[in-house]
Amino acid sequence: MKNIFRRVMGMLAVAFIAATSLTMVACSEEEVAEPKRLAAPDVDVIYRSESFDVTWKAVEGADGYVYSLNGAEEQTTTATSVKFAGLKFGSTNTLKIKAVDSSKAFADSQWNTVNLTLNTAFKLGQIELAVSGQTASSFVVSWNAAEGAEYYEVVLGNGAVENVSGLQKEFTGLAEGAYTVKVRPASSDADYAEAAWVSVTAKTQVTIANSEAANSYLIEEAGAYAFAPFKGNSGESVEGVAGAALLWQDTPGLITNVGFVDSKITFAVAEGVYGNAVVYAYGAAGNEVALWSWHIWVPEQQVEALGMVTGFKVMNMNLGATTPAAADVNAYGLLYQWGRKDPFTGSPSLTGTTATVAKPIYNIDGEEGKFAVSTSTQSVEYSIANPATFISPLYVDYTDWCSTPDDSLWGNPDGNYREAGSLKYYNLGEKSMYDPCPAGWRVPPIMAFSKFTSTGAAVMGDYSKTAVADRNGDGVVDANDYNYGYYLTVSGNTVSFFPAASRWYGAYAALYGSVAGHSGVYWSNSVYKSTLSSQATSKMATACLSYMSPAAAGTCFVSANTGSARSDASSVRCVADVE
Repeated sequence: MKNIFRRVMGMLAVAFIAATSLTMVACSEEEVAEPKRLAAPDVDVIYRSESFDVTWKAVEGADGYVYSLNGAEEQTTTATSVKFAGLKFGSTNTLKIKAVDSSKAFADSQWNTVNLTLNTAFKLGQIELAVSGQTASSFVVSWNAAEGAEYYEVVLGNGAVENVSGLQKEFTGLAEGAYTVKVRPASSDADYAEAAWVSVTAKTQVTIANSEAANSYLIEEAGAYAFAPFKGNSGESVEGVAGAALLWQDTPGLITNVGFVDSKITFAVAEGVYGNAVVYAYGAAGNEVALWSWHIWVPEQQVEALGMVTGFKVMNMNLGATTPAAADVNAYGLLYQWGRKDPFTGSPSLTGTTATVAKPIYNIDGEEGKFAVSTSTQSVEYSIANPATFISPLYVDYTDWCSTPDDSLWGNPDGNYREAGSLKYYNLGEKSMYDPCPAGWRVPPIMAFSKFTSTGAAVMGDYSKTAVADRNGDGVVDANDYNYGYYLTVSGNTVSFFPAASRWYGAYAALYGSVAGHSGVYWSNSVYKSTLSSQATSKMATACLSYMSPAAAGTCFVSANTGSARSDASSVRCVADVE
């Protein structure tokens, strides 16, 4: 009995121990189960030049965060932001960060690894440079205020860096020429990235040599210029000058200032602006009357000389044009009454109507103006004193603007006489005091155009007898080669575009807008005399190159020597002046 009892009690003990063990095992497995993992911090970075700030939203369940930069010892924080400083601009840094729970109710988050390159920082504001105040030995470079800048670093050429607290720097004691000036905003605050240099080419004032005196100055680069006030190429000084001013410009902002300093006319041409302007000198009585005036021509494309079969060298574009391109209104250029040195603007569009008026003009402040009109003939002296006045008796066709006709105004009073049966003209003339072309150029004699037709005169209906070139590449010269003007062969394979810029019609004292793009008239320095049937008319006619579009003429029409009224204002295509 005792053995049986012991055996049963032993079995019960084993069973109890086994049950207890199972319970303990079950409890142990429940205690070591992995807790839920925290989410990794999602960071935002604020970059600076030598530091950065990291921020993140609080992670649910976390009561702290562990981080390490570039493998350094791990750090802890209960905040949701941390700052890192003392770093190098341009360096790449690796940040590891995770969320933790000290109670261990949640498992640590995965590491969030972020690569941070310090090539972004607080940036200083941008600046733009301007050049002004040029003299023969100095200029001023100025700039706008840059956000965040405490001062500005300035360098002239390869010189030393100079710190400037203001918004401009004057450079003095310079030799005449061009200089590179670099400027950048700067700050002592290391949170700002180093700004990039901004450069400008600044030139001292260019003094145009007296030998280059003319009624038109061809300016190919922006900058400040000065010239002695001569009457064209005559060598005669304009007397009694008290000041100078801008009369008009056809592009606002082209001319930034005009003055009279040290007995010279001064003016400045803006960077990247192209067009035309007229400046004038005035006397002590005031600026209402011009003592003399000068055309300032700033083309966008380079002016070149093209050899002609007639032996002349002709400009590749119209006087006052900014481009020689076909089908471009900027190729039209300016328009001149025959014998006058001062221009008028042409059509503002490739084609026009009777309502089309000339391209507008502007004053130094960009305010729009217009040309005046005198409806009676006037003297040469009047035209000089009133360079922006178109002169013509209204409703009188084929007339002269000048009250006392002067055949020699452009230097070739007998230029239309030629050898019988040939295209050789006796007189080529010479550049006159009233010639509107720049130095080295002049209004062409009619002989320059003589080979544009086989007869040296008018040709109708036969392109083969003209110098019109095949420009559309179809192997045939015909009406399809017209493109707001003709390409004319000047010699060999050399062609040049002669745009149909229309003209100011003297009888109406206004732009002949309805033929813009359809009519081209190019003055010569030559005049008609007894070669015309009407002696009265001959006193008012000058020789010119002219053509009409096929649409306007109904056929091919090109004339190498036709007549036009001196009161009209037409195109000028200068030729190289021959000594």
